[in-house]
Amino acid sequence: MEQDTIPQVVKDDLFSQDHMQELKRRGDSQKYFEGAGDFRSGEGFGYLVGGGLSIVMGAFIFPIIMSGHSDSGIEKYLFPLLTLAGIFLAVKGIFLMRKEDKTPRIPISDERFDEIMAYDSEKAKKLAEQALVDAYGISPDSEFIHLIGPNYYTANRHIPLLWKVDQTGKIRYSNFALVTLVFDQEAAYSHTCILNHRDGIVSKSHPYRYELDEIK
Repeated sequence: MEQDTIPQVVKDDLFSQDHMQELKRRGDSQKYFEGAGDFRSGEGFGYLVGGGLSIVMGAFIFPIIMSGHSDSGIEKYLFPLLTLAGIFLAVKGIFLMRKEDKTPRIPISDERFDEIMAYDSEKAKKLAEQALVDAYGISPDSEFIHLIGPNYYTANRHIPLLWKVDQTGKIRYSNFALVTLVFDQEAAYSHTCILNHRDGIVSKSHPYRYELDEIK
């Protein structure tokens, strides 16, 4: 089926499914390195914290700040509503936390992380190839060589490096460096980037060109 003949409602559904799958990949990748989490990692805890803040702001902070500074009287309705909303959120959070507590937190398997890593790596390779094509006009059909391995130095460069020992004793890393190479009759080209499997983002993208007669 041609792309232009696909109904918009189908396109929207496909986009929504892809988006949900990507969110699932990111959540699983985070859990693989950081663990399945405790009561603070659930949705209920978020509602409880939000509700508590709303109660404090509506019942205490805002009334103190606005005392004597407003003649509209709107605070008589706004602050109680904010407090009631906070109570509702807090109760909902407690309910969800009790429900989540009964649900076992299953660790993410090595096989699942392998699937995520393969997906992310393929996406990063395509981005690297396209970056070289755009930068230097290389043919998209060129033979690209990809080298990928753990990126250790990012531990101190604002991309925290996480690691975990899998069931076979192999160390698995959250960040990888990807080097892409391609050659033609005039020059050699390379592209370097860093792939963070926790958020799926490719960063620090840099294309390079080397004249063949300057390579030693």
